[in-house]
Amino acid sequence: MPGAFSLLGPALQATQVGGSRLRREVIDELADADRPVNHVDTGAPVKVTYTAEGIKVTAPLSAAHKIVTSKHPASGWQIVIRTDDEPTIDYQ
Repeated sequence: MPGAFSLLGPALQATQVGGSRLRREVIDELADADRPVNHVDTGAPVKVTYTAEGIKVTAPLSAAHKIVTSKHPASGWQIVIRTDDEPTIDYQ
């Protein structure tokens, strides 16, 4: 759903830091939507996914601040993951 994160992103992040009033407002808004959402599992882990040219970078919402995107006029977009751990590769 395009634009869904603009509505849900701050609210879901608020659930991570105890924003119960904002969480309730989002649940109420989803219940009143054209296509109502009747159940919201607020205990489910929330993830954020960045996608570019078929490459996906997914992280828990609580770690989203470690993923930085930037636009370079000459070379397009760049996604950087800031971490103290050495990256690993998982082939599926």
